[in-house]
Amino acid sequence: MKKISFFLVVSLLAVFISSSKLSAQNYSGSIGLRLGGYNGITYKGFINEKAAFEVFGTFRSYSSAYTFLTATALYEIHNAIPNVDGLKWYYGGGVTAGFFSYQSSYIGSTTSTIFGITGILGLEYVFKDVPINVSLDWAPTYYLNSGFGFSGDYFALSGRYIFGRK
Repeated sequence: MKKISFFLVVSLLAVFISSSKLSAQNYSGSIGLRLGGYNGITYKGFINEKAAFEVFGTFRSYSSAYTFLTATALYEIHNAIPNVDGLKWYYGGGVTAGFFSYQSSYIGSTTSTIFGITGILGLEYVFKDVPINVSLDWAPTYYLNSGFGFSGDYFALSGRYIFGRK
């Protein structure tokens, strides 16, 4: 999995670097991969020029003891960055739900349902001549019911195929 993640990140960066024409093209939706501390799939759809919703499902495992499986739904506001075609910054918030499991030869195993409030802050490039966007974001979460409290390690690089270009 690490080799696949590394290959995808390098490929997306190569496309980004080789593209000389970036544009702030609008699109209706995009789907792709989310790579970071938690890896998964992501979908983003626009409601209007500035407002979008994003959903992603992620997975994270620490050795064989801890496993997180989460789904997140966010409402986002996108704003153009002046004088930089194709670059937008965005912020928003939403909810996260999922499962956490822990296995130990000393304590046994346990599974819990987790719920949290999630914020998001990020940057997104939309390529003019290629139906791809890339984003880098931070999505901190405060877990309400699990005893985990605040978790700020949700940094991710996403690469998505876009459709419905306007």
